[in-house]
Amino acid sequence: MAISNEDLQAARTVAARIVTTLGEKYWPIFDVIDREWAERQQRGKRLAACLKRDGDLSDMDDASG
Repeated sequence: MAISNEDLQAARTVAARIVTTLGEKYWPIFDVIDREWAERQQRGKRLAACLKRDGDLSDMDDASG
């Protein structure tokens, strides 16, 4: 079962609160969750940028045709 982005964000917030409240020994848990969240955000941005560029190229093809 895949973890949704919403669940991952909620887990990230909880993990941050745990580190803040209970101490640095819980940092590795936050770090794993935060890295996954950041990777997902970056992947989404990269895909969106690629699709936008592809759309821009399609617009150029239509204009030259």
